[in-house]
Amino acid sequence: MNSFFFLLLLFFLLCYFFCTGNDVDKDELVIRISLNKDFKRNDYGEAIFYKDNGEILAAVYPKMGRMVIWNATVPFIFKPPAMSYVQAQFDILVRITTSKEKAEQAIAETKVHFCQWD
Repeated sequence: MNSFFFLLLLFFLLCYFFCTGNDVDKDELVIRISLNKDFKRNDYGEAIFYKDNGEILAAVYPKMGRMVIWNATVPFIFKPPAMSYVQAQFDILVRITTSKEKAEQAIAETKVHFCQWD
């Protein structure tokens, strides 16, 4: 049942995003889904979001299945896991855009990076 509400919320967020006529500079969303089920708060790996003046706006710690959606104009970094965390950190990171030009550019860049077999 939780996954139904999760998908419903995602659907409404994406509908709002694509139907509100965003500015050219604000036409992208970033989505991060955490996949490690044994992450603890002291393992770090959080996403840190910043205000325009450089102050920390928020920090979101990874948790299995946690999805964070934000506007791509918000400055952010992903802190690496702690040295004591011996597993890899797994996330799904997706960037969504309403700009046809940006989408075509990203597809072209992906082809260059992943489709060349030297």
